[in-house]
Amino acid sequence: YWPDPKGLGLKQVREALANEDETVTAAQTLAPKSVALQGLPALEELLYGDGADTLAKGGNAAFRCRFAASIAANVDNIAKEVVEGWSDGAPFTKV
Repeated sequence: YWPDPKGLGLKQVREALANEDETVTAAQTLAPKSVALQGLPALEELLYGDGADTLAKGGNAAFRCRFAASIAANVDNIAKEVVEGWSDGAPFTKV
């Protein structure tokens, strides 16, 4: 979710990391959560933001990887739904 001038999305991502909230580690349980937790800015924070060095050193690396993988899977699901909605024969193309 961008732009985020107040850093609300970043706060949510950092909260999920601090609490190791397992509900963000599967696309099915991530999808109904805040858009701030499931988009490319959240993925960028996991890969390059504060604490990203734990990916190489351990710490909460496994959790961070599962969270990142669920974001990627969710973005993939969204992209597939968009393609399906815009494909020939889909209801949207009849508008």
